[in-house]
Amino acid sequence: MAAFDHELQLVSYQLLLESAGVAETRMTCGVLVFTRKTRSRRGGDSPSDASRKARVVAMLETAVEGIAAERFHPQPGMHCSWCQYHNERRQWPRSLTTVTR
Repeated sequence: MAAFDHELQLVSYQLLLESAGVAETRMTCGVLVFTRKTRSRRGGDSPSDASRKARVVAMLETAVEGIAAERFHPQPGMHCSWCQYHNERRQWPRSLTTVTR
């Protein structure tokens, strides 16, 4: 498992720990894999450098700005079936729910 898959979460935790005065530590992410025989996988990375931290901070700032401006763009996917707002989303105009790539 590549730590990059969970970079936003791991680097955010690192930034929070640093702001609390905790020294830099190796970041590790554990994942349970449910198959016939449940197993766990671990991935990790050394502490993030300044460019990775800046990238994550920029992503978080963009998210906060979007929420403050009430920009909520649908991103349909497999999670839609269990979304608590599924019925409300179905009432939106089709142009708001179509994803173009």
